[in-house]
Formats: sequence, structure tokens, C-alpha cells
Amino acid sequence: MPGITNELKDEILGNHFVAPTGDLYLALFDVEPDDDGSGATEITGLGYNRVSISFTDVVMHESHNNAIVPMPLAQADWGPVGGIGIMNSLADATGMKAHAPIRVNGPTGDIVTLQILEDDTLKFPSGAISGTPASTHPRPGCTSLNRARTVC
Repeated sequence: MPGITNELKDEILGNHFVAPTGDLYLALFDVEPDDDGSGATEITGLGYNRVSISFTDVVMHESHNNAIVPMPLAQADWGPVGGIGIMNSLADATGMKAHAPIRVNGPTGDIVTLQILEDDTLKFPSGAISGTPASTHPRPGCTSLNRARTVC
């Protein structure tokens, strides 16, 4: 909607930019999942589990993770990780709130698939996962691995 303010767009579309609340968890997938969580397989490697994630208050119609989000240490190879999901449960497969591909070089950077190997630690820096709360597509902009390799 070119030429229209965000405020008017919010009013027309009914988007009330409120920061995500409640218990939310970051999940890793082999590829970016669909809106209903289908089309991708959640990682199941030894040591993997979803981790808690929280978001900032909305500023300029956007919210982002407000702390580093470290995934657990991979105790075996997890294989390819190409997408994330923001879930409302530690285990429920139907609780998809948002999803996105893994990107490097910022939120509009190249989409990549990371190979998570045994003893890797994947971390999402504060501010790396952002988007409009009304969107189902957050933008992970930076990730880092402990293999002396940083992907941002």
C-alpha cells in the first residue's frame, strides 16, 4: 500500500502491533515450515530441544528477540537446519505462531541451510529474529556457530 501511513494501514488491516506475549519457544527445522507447521521436519538430534524466546516491546511497528537465544549443544550431528519456528509449546507440533528461513547478512540476506554437527552450538544474537507481530514471517538476520565460524 504505497503512500499510506503504517498507522492507517494498521487500522485498515486490523493489525494491532502488540509484542508477542506468553510462553514462546524457538524450534529448528530442516527447511522453512509452512504456516501450519507442515512441509518441514523439526530437528530431533541428540541434545536438541526447543528453547524459550522473548521479544521486545514494539518499536516502529516491529519487535525482536530481546536476548541471545542459545540452542542446546548438539550431542550428535543434527543435520541440515534451514528454518525456524516460533512455537507456543515446548512439544506441541500444532503450535506454530511464526516461521522463517535461516538467513545470513541481515534480514534480507541470503537464505542458507546450516549443517549442525556434533559439539556445535547455534546462537541467535539479541535482535536477530524480528518482524511485525501481525506477521507469520519473522526475519532471522544473524546466527552464529561455535566452530569459529560466524554466519551473519
